[in-house]
Amino acid sequence: MKLFAMTGLALAIFSGTAFAAGGTAQAALTVYRYELIDLDPNDNITPSVKFEYSDIWAEATISGQSDIEYIGEGVASASLSVADGSGAATSSDDTHSASMRLGSEGEIRAIGKRDSEFYLSAKTRMVIWGRATVELDVGTLAPDQYARAVAYAHVHSFGSNATDDYGLSLFSPTDGGTASLDQTFALEMVNEGDYDMYAYLEHGAYTEGHITSPVPEPSTWLMLGAGLALTGAIARRRRTAVES
Repeated sequence: MKLFAMTGLALAIFSGTAFAAGGTAQAALTVYRYELIDLDPNDNITPSVKFEYSDIWAEATISGQSDIEYIGEGVASASLSVADGSGAATSSDDTHSASMRLGSEGEIRAIGKRDSEFYLSAKTRMVIWGRATVELDVGTLAPDQYARAVAYAHVHSFGSNATDDYGLSLFSPTDGGTASLDQTFALEMVNEGDYDMYAYLEHGAYTEGHITSPVPEPSTWLMLGAGLALTGAIARRRRTAVES
């Protein structure tokens, strides 16, 4: 019984390094309204936005293996699982989500996003309203391990320096092992010119994580060796007692 107890102690010491298999990260973003504001009501120009094209993207990658769906319209989805880790993403015109579950080892990434280009009418301000959420539940991570959840949006004009960005993110271990954020946001693009503005819009959700197999510190190896030596001494003492 003592032999088994000491062996268990040695194994416990060996596995004492921080480890987060099974931890999760989630991110989501929804654009729910495009508001157009007329900057010059007397110019006889009706405020408008015209999307030229859109690319909807969903990707899940685990240690170099990927599942990717890339479409022009509709709903894209991707999912992948290897051993005890998984990643999944879903994306449509205005709603994106990404999630992952950390495995015992390897890199995991999931992303759902939409890229689009559009024309914004002259003398028009466009405000893009949305909501973003991010969540981490990964426990305690070792220094060489991390997890991240990001929801983001970006807009810029091709003909000027006009740009606007939004981002909401959590990163572990910096932000702790368990945390969540929920925000509404407004992204803005202004065309003060006399002609249509050509611009680019991207929004999406992203998660990633990296887990390595736990490697004992030097002090842990010493404790392990001491535990095994003590286990051996107990075994020899029991064997000597049986022989006598």
